[in-house]
Amino acid sequence: MSTVVLLDTGYDQMQAKLDLMNAAKKGDELLVSTYLFGIRGGEDPVQWWVTDALVRAAERGAIVHLLVDACGLWAGDENLKILLQGKVQVHVFEMAFVKEHPLDFYKRMHDKIVILNHADGSTGELILGSRNLTQGFDLNLKKNPPHERDIYYRGPQVAQATEHYKSFLDNR
Repeated sequence: MSTVVLLDTGYDQMQAKLDLMNAAKKGDELLVSTYLFGIRGGEDPVQWWVTDALVRAAERGAIVHLLVDACGLWAGDENLKILLQGKVQVHVFEMAFVKEHPLDFYKRMHDKIVILNHADGSTGELILGSRNLTQGFDLNLKKNPPHERDIYYRGPQVAQATEHYKSFLDNR
């Protein structure tokens, strides 16, 4: 059986993502991707909340990956150092020029997803939406523009989302 929950506000979305990260246990696989991580020219509390949750998940024995697009990696060196020392596997998706396209576009990694695959084989969970892991575009997390929604999902299609996530690691 599948479960789907619409997360309406920035606060609900961020809390659900942190809750999922904090639920990761020994042997679980936690896969996180975002286009933007941190904000330019300033401190972003969200990057620190996420950093803390990811490092603590790794300390509990979860396998933790963070995938960020190269254009959106705005977190400072101190933040990245903490992630790497905390045994979080940080992947940076570099821009790729796609020549096959008639307009010659650049390929970006624009996904925003948190996936938790449980080591005990129970049904995986994910949160998918359009909100980056930054507070920079919504300074009041309790308000939300009507086009910014996330979805919590628990069900068998998490396996497909996991394959999609890992395809970025293979094709960076």
